[in-house]
Amino acid sequence: MARTGYRTSEGGQAGQVQVRWVGPRGSGARYQEQEQLQRCQAVLRSWGFETVEVRGPGGRRYLEVEAGLG
Repeated sequence: MARTGYRTSEGGQAGQVQVRWVGPRGSGARYQEQEQLQRCQAVLRSWGFETVEVRGPGGRRYLEVEAGLG
């Protein structure tokens, strides 16, 4: 991983995606995580997606994202 930014992966349920803020070791990405995920969450919600912030292993945050119901 060479750059800092958003990374997506399949979520734990069908139709769900996980969004993480990551960067190379020593980049300080971990300290930007909460702010950047909140920014992403606001945009996704404005587009009609449902999002929940979750704390995973090691206390790292990520978003669980699903399509809105309408």
